[in-house]
Amino acid sequence: MKQAMEKYLAHLKIEIDRAHRAGGRAAFGDASGGHRYCYLAGVDFIRTETMVPHTMHLCSQARPAAEALGTGEWGVHIAIHHPMQPYFENHLGIYYLSLLQPWMMGANMIYEEDSLFLLFKEERQTWDDALTKGKRDMTRDFFRFAKTHPRTGRCVRHIAFLEGRYAAPFNGFICDSEQTPDYSVWGLFGNSDPAWGHRQPEKCRQVLDVLMPGANTQPLRQRYEKRRFFFSGTPFGDFDEVPVEARGDYFGRYRLLLNLGWHTMIAEDYAKLKDYVAGGGVLLTGIPQFSTHVRRDFLKDFVDLALWNDGDLSDFAGIRVKGRGVRYSGQWNCAGRESMAEPELSAMPNDSSEEDDAGFTAEVELAGAEVVIYDASTGAPLLVRRAFGKGWVYTLTLWAYPGHEKFQRFSAAVVAMLSAEARGEVYVEDDSGEVFWTQWRDTEDGADATLMLLNTDWSSRGNAKPVTVATGVFDFTTTVYERQALTIKIFGDCAVELPAAVHLGGKPGRLRLFGAGSATVKIRRADGGMETRTVDFGNHTAIDFRL
Repeated sequence: MKQAMEKYLAHLKIEIDRAHRAGGRAAFGDASGGHRYCYLAGVDFIRTETMVPHTMHLCSQARPAAEALGTGEWGVHIAIHHPMQPYFENHLGIYYLSLLQPWMMGANMIYEEDSLFLLFKEERQTWDDALTKGKRDMTRDFFRFAKTHPRTGRCVRHIAFLEGRYAAPFNGFICDSEQTPDYSVWGLFGNSDPAWGHRQPEKCRQVLDVLMPGANTQPLRQRYEKRRFFFSGTPFGDFDEVPVEARGDYFGRYRLLLNLGWHTMIAEDYAKLKDYVAGGGVLLTGIPQFSTHVRRDFLKDFVDLALWNDGDLSDFAGIRVKGRGVRYSGQWNCAGRESMAEPELSAMPNDSSEEDDAGFTAEVELAGAEVVIYDASTGAPLLVRRAFGKGWVYTLTLWAYPGHEKFQRFSAAVVAMLSAEARGEVYVEDDSGEVFWTQWRDTEDGADATLMLLNTDWSSRGNAKPVTVATGVFDFTTTVYERQALTIKIFGDCAVELPAAVHLGGKPGRLRLFGAGSATVKIRRADGGMETRTVDFGNHTAIDFRL
């Protein structure tokens, strides 16, 4: 895996050096999920290519890679011609999301590759056709929106998935019919040995269904009726897929760090993870994530994991790993088990539910850790935790990667439990799994939080999704409509719902509403009251606004 990564970096560097010799910055588009490797090879700016893989997946990689390894600026390259049947009207719903979601996530630049007036796939369309004109009108409206709705403050993400050391890029998209799950994880830079196919380590992507329901994970198999191409909701809010190469203090912005996939443990990363937890973070990890293997051969029999410090993790995780333990019974238990449902995932086995072996726990000796979840039949620990500094380290005590067929839904239940704890006091609950939401803090207007929401169900125009919003002081219900971005600003015991036509700004003590013509805003209050206020701007574009 290390050698494949080095070959990949060398390949990227050829093109990056060529761009630098031509002058200026080297800006590259990336649809591979290898954003961090582009920066490590010397690229200056990344446009993440959405509408090929899943938008949430790619943007959640591009953003932290740019912040941690680059200048912090990143962009989006919208490959809008890729959607199936692009001549249907819902093509515009897809395009709307392609513009608004990256903007809400903090993207600095957006580029659309079909030039806004020609569609070259399927049936060619011309300047005045409904979809091409619709895209131009929508783009014009979006640029007006971006100029009249300045983003201030910072986009807050409480949860991050760790892109492990030497892990291959993953984008969840098939570019060729031959890319079955046996396709090498490093492609042409990898190895044709079966162990290099998409196996246990990569199935962590299926566990991430918890954070983005149904997000496509090709070449791993999925249930077709649950798979969601391009967009899905974020039940626990916006999140990152952060590179392990990030500096240690960068991790401190997250409340929860998920270390679930391929990771080769080295001294630098061990120290970095300890510092993160000691500073108050919560880490969820498996036992294979402490492996020092750089090759995948051990996946064939899963006998020797070559664990860090010979499995003595007592100084951090509070356990000593002795080896493979007993077979998992398939049932687990814990305090409050009745409130912990196993999430329904979109995942399917590559070939068989037995493909990852029978499913074994790890034999561990507790050395400071406490058991949180155990096998309901054997009593073997399945999840332990240890207080370390100001934070906690949770370890899945499985002799398997968390995405293992026998443990996948259990692992997902643990991710859901910890994500619910990490999402904070301000959040959105959405039963449909179709509403994307993110939040910004430290905005110029002094709001406690600014929530931005999108209905990602592009299948029918104008459909509505009811949601519950928790403000930290009170809860209320509202509706998010398709192709209607919704902003909610929270000020103590009241919340203001803003349509896209207006922008609430100004300074603490003097709020200003910006817009034109007339608009309607809703003010929700902690006592359960709601005021619907119609605002007439008259000849002005900004007026004072009082709560």
